Amino acid sequence: MNPFDLLRTTERRLGVRYPPRKDTTATCHRGTLGLGRDLALSVLDLSDIGGCLVLREALDRGQVVEVALLAPGWAAAVKRLGVIVWVEATGVEGYEAGIIFSRSLEFNDLRDLCYLPEF
Repeated sequence: MNPFDLLRTTERRLGVRYPPRKDTTATCHRGTLGLGRDLALSVLDLSDIGGCLVLREALDRGQVVEVALLAPGWAAAVKRLGVIVWVEATGVEGYEAGIIFSRSLEFNDLRDLCYLPEF
């Protein structure tokens, strides 16, 4: 067995991912200014350091994006710059993209955006 095959199948996430709340929405724009077409179709999961979004088009690995996340009941979105880590075609519509944020989300923001387990 080639050791590099293990790298492709081994879980390499840096943080625990949580499912988004029903009405959590996101926008994703190329670059750092939040300009241009919104590429986000939906949020698949989030953690404090990144997330997985379904995008309208494929982006290149390493590309910088601005992600704005809006929880149910919020008046304003929380924005983070991020870097595309991986992209895969979904087969139906769009592309799944893993994004790592330049700055972590606060726990209170993550709690409002996602379903967190009870401890």
